[in-house]
Amino acid sequence: MLQADPGNLIPPAGRHAAERVIRGLGWALVALGGVGLAVWWAGGEWLVRAWLRPDLSGAPSLMRLHASLDPEARNMDYFLAITLPAGTRLFALTGLSGIVLARSRWSAALARLFERQADARDLALFRVVVFLSLAMYTQPSEIGRFADLPPDLLVAPVGWGWLLSIAPLSSVWAVPLAWILIGASVAAAVGFRPNITSWVAVGLGVLVLGIPQFYGKINHFHHLVWFAAILAVSPAWDVWSLSGGRSRMAGVSRRVDYGRPLIWVWLLIGLMYFFPGFWKIAVDAPAWIDGSALATMLHAQWFRMDAVPAVRVDLGALSMLAGTAVLVFEVGFIFALVNPRSRAVFVFGAALFHLGVFLLAGINFWSLAVCLVALVPVGRLLEGLRGVRRDPLPSIPSSNRVVDRLGAALVALMLIVGLTGLDTWPVAVYPTFAGIPDDLYATLMLETSDSQRIDPYRSEGLRSAFGQSRIMGLTWQLGRVGEDSPGRARAVLKAFAPYENRLVPGDSVDVLMVHMDIRPESRREIRSIRLGRFRVGESADRASSATPGLE
Repeated sequence: MLQADPGNLIPPAGRHAAERVIRGLGWALVALGGVGLAVWWAGGEWLVRAWLRPDLSGAPSLMRLHASLDPEARNMDYFLAITLPAGTRLFALTGLSGIVLARSRWSAALARLFERQADARDLALFRVVVFLSLAMYTQPSEIGRFADLPPDLLVAPVGWGWLLSIAPLSSVWAVPLAWILIGASVAAAVGFRPNITSWVAVGLGVLVLGIPQFYGKINHFHHLVWFAAILAVSPAWDVWSLSGGRSRMAGVSRRVDYGRPLIWVWLLIGLMYFFPGFWKIAVDAPAWIDGSALATMLHAQWFRMDAVPAVRVDLGALSMLAGTAVLVFEVGFIFALVNPRSRAVFVFGAALFHLGVFLLAGINFWSLAVCLVALVPVGRLLEGLRGVRRDPLPSIPSSNRVVDRLGAALVALMLIVGLTGLDTWPVAVYPTFAGIPDDLYATLMLETSDSQRIDPYRSEGLRSAFGQSRIMGLTWQLGRVGEDSPGRARAVLKAFAPYENRLVPGDSVDVLMVHMDIRPESRREIRSIRLGRFRVGESADRASSATPGLE
């Protein structure tokens, strides 16, 4: 039976309205799932054939790339065998999620959670963590480097095409704004003029941190901007702040006003975990339960890292256990929020999850891991250390409607992008790793005239300058050569040349699509396809930051 935090909840007039909204959303999901199942059962095969087209020309680029690894076997029948059961699971899971919202006690417990009191120090610590993380994530050198990349590489995220028509990207304005963002974030963290500095940090966070997202790969740390916006409209500066209102705080340290912003943050974090699990189950739940999907995901990451960790979780029963545990954690986190004990267990599990992902896959998702502090009752822990026990104060309904409206809007956006799989900036479903399991892998390599192979992932200069995730976005640009124009390949080489000594000015470079078997025990090249030959421009100047031209 679900339990609420004792002593902290007093039934407010608005609780029943909140519960009705949650249950109404549940019934909407039930209807969506039911209609979807009916349509899919009646015409799913026709829809898939119409979507992909007989030659697969209508398929998304990643699906076409998957098909190109084994074109004889990966035909329409192959994709029908994958997509038809995946569609059934998708709509069934949507309806099941709706039933949980509409009929279970969880919805009532969640509505009660919005009247949970929190200590002023809980919100203050979260404020410090979020704004300092925003400052740490802002790297002026990286932002300037990307702002000066060739325009041919630009791939505007959904909804951002207008920016490029107004102001061409340039380090001339991007780097100074990045430094202002750092200053504003630090000032907001310590509480200097927070009503100004917090909003400067939010606005510049969207603009400046969005610049590297325009080059083929969205990196997922936009929750820092979301959380900063919620903090900007909350009483997060009442304590531990240069502008703290101590006179207003006399005798009051635990209030609903401090708890409400954190509850919205809890929900957003829960949805960030939920939808990756949702899509894993929808696309190929059996492969995650038996461990094969987790294994192939790790194999691809280990290939990019050019390493195999000493501890292997991609084999046998350990792979099955780890794959199943990932599903349980991701889907279960949001449902565990309403109970103090289950919440504590899942927060601890989240810390282990992020640590494991870093140690086993080299993926550092610290920007979300540190935000788990929002679920830690810091004030109570401090009182416990001092041996002080403070009785709960009478609950005061939150009067800050802006917090509720902003929190509800962000949750609605998260639901939309989570159900649609939209990946843009600063709104996106978090990485799902829900692709079709495959130990065949397509990667891009460069080959110089003296037959030297340059793997961008293994180039020390490129890894230092761009990092693995950004290299992934830029090499994806090269994968578009066959379907777009050679201009992108020239632009990628122009971007890479200053950071890779083997790209000699005047040399001819072949761009290769290489198909690899990435199983650790049998890594080998299966075939390579020449996408084009390009010449590195004579004007390359490796001693300066200017990017060279190409002929």
